Amino acid sequence: MDRWKQKIADGRVLFGTHITNGDPHNAEILGNCGYDYFWIDMEHTQLTKHDVCDILLACRAVGPQLATFVRVPVLDPAQVKPILEMGPTGIIFPMIFTKEDVELAVKACCYPPKGIRGFSPRAAVRYGLDDTGEYVKTINDKIWKLIQIETRAAYENIDTLLENTDVDVFVIGPCDFSGAFGHLPEFTHPEVMEKIDEVCRKVKAAGRLLGVSIGAYDYESVKRWIDKGVDMISVGGEPAYLIDGSKTALANLERAYEDSRK
Repeated sequence: MDRWKQKIADGRVLFGTHITNGDPHNAEILGNCGYDYFWIDMEHTQLTKHDVCDILLACRAVGPQLATFVRVPVLDPAQVKPILEMGPTGIIFPMIFTKEDVELAVKACCYPPKGIRGFSPRAAVRYGLDDTGEYVKTINDKIWKLIQIETRAAYENIDTLLENTDVDVFVIGPCDFSGAFGHLPEFTHPEVMEKIDEVCRKVKAAGRLLGVSIGAYDYESVKRWIDKGVDMISVGGEPAYLIDGSKTALANLERAYEDSRK
């Protein structure tokens, strides 16, 4: 069993980071750092399908211990289909509102008769080196479907969204969630946090996996969500790591220079 799957089976939290840049070298470097999964973001970045393909190739170089979840820009089966052909672990769907949205998301990831995915798996079956028939028979259940809870409608409809047992993870998007209630980007506002806690309780009570995506990665921010019982947490990203590393390097240079003048 892949490491990330074993962690889920053992009831441990999955640790992930966001991939927002098209350079596959960055993905390979971060993948070798030991993350359980990547959140490859096409919604808020300039990543193209070609970029995503290159990133997934870099992830394969890291090995099967690294799961890959691609967030598509919008709930659109036509956009989901070519991403699935690249062979990611799963798809993240943003801006979900109703149970019908969830049903469409699941159908977009599945071949008929369960879904509406068109046939041409390509890289997902190593261009024909793998058994295509076996892939078709088993992949509907293997592709992870991650649904974001970040709209007022999703909050209000959470009970009906949870009824769909084909969803693998329900992921809170704190900032957009706060905006849905007039407090963007203050997701720690008491009203927002009260509603987030309600979502967390309902997801866990239903026996479903709970995730969160945050930009911060300091200890306090991470612990806040782990204490809420998340099963997977996505943090940071290349720009933040580059800024932090560069600031540290520059500060060390300045300090060393000043000390040498004493």
